[in-house]
Amino acid sequence: RVGALCRRVLSTVKEDSETLHHISLLARRGFLSRGRGAVKSFFSSPELAERFVSNGLPDMGEPTYIRWADLLPNEMGPELYKELLRLCKSYNPDTRLVLYVAVCVVSEVPTSG
Repeated sequence: RVGALCRRVLSTVKEDSETLHHISLLARRGFLSRGRGAVKSFFSSPELAERFVSNGLPDMGEPTYIRWADLLPNEMGPELYKELLRLCKSYNPDTRLVLYVAVCVVSEVPTSG
């Protein structure tokens, strides 16, 4: 469910010209001042990500630019980290940007004892 939600967030960014323009400016400024990296859009709950999908830019929160060397592998797992690094090192900053979407899911699980 969260994977599908992340894809919907990405789709919303691509389809909403105001949001895409905002993210593009952030990516361009980040690239010029810090080098290659990704724009990270973090949602502290699935509900906040759903709200962004429904309402667009006003509910995006504060996306941030992260230099590729500052990405944290323990934040996303080794395979996603490897793919994100590959994208950050290979994209054409004149025509593309890398958008990293994170949705936090917290759940309480019963103990076994």
